[in-house]
Amino acid sequence: MSVGEGERRGGVSPCLADDVSKLIGPVRTGRVLLIGSAWIDLLIELVHQGFAEVTCQAASAGPSFGEMSADIVIVPACDRVPEFGAALSRLSRVLQPGGILIVSTFSASRTLLRRVRSLLGGFGFSFVREYTDHTGRPVLCCRKLAVSQAQAA
Repeated sequence: MSVGEGERRGGVSPCLADDVSKLIGPVRTGRVLLIGSAWIDLLIELVHQGFAEVTCQAASAGPSFGEMSADIVIVPACDRVPEFGAALSRLSRVLQPGGILIVSTFSASRTLLRRVRSLLGGFGFSFVREYTDHTGRPVLCCRKLAVSQAQAA
């Protein structure tokens, strides 16, 4: 899928891929875990931007904790993930300390965003950036604190 096709479908993939690239910088190292099976266009866009190890996984399946860790986790539609709190618990164990979590929703509901922010803070994430993309979707960019930092906060 070309960037133009992604933009016709809402522009989510090119925007999130660009955001990930800006947060990471020019070096495309690390493992990227993409939550949701409907985001193959985002996976392809990330690979086009130079990320070599990108994996899609359903939130309900949960990663194999003994075998998988990630430097970047992307949840393009947390409001479409059943039991997002439970999924976030699993994801926080997979994400490396200092790793980046990018969460977006299809809804701009203030109540939903407060709930998501609260869940993220409860699992030891610090907010790096929050914005609304060009489609009107809220995007939260977080970093996972090391255990000692999370306990001190």
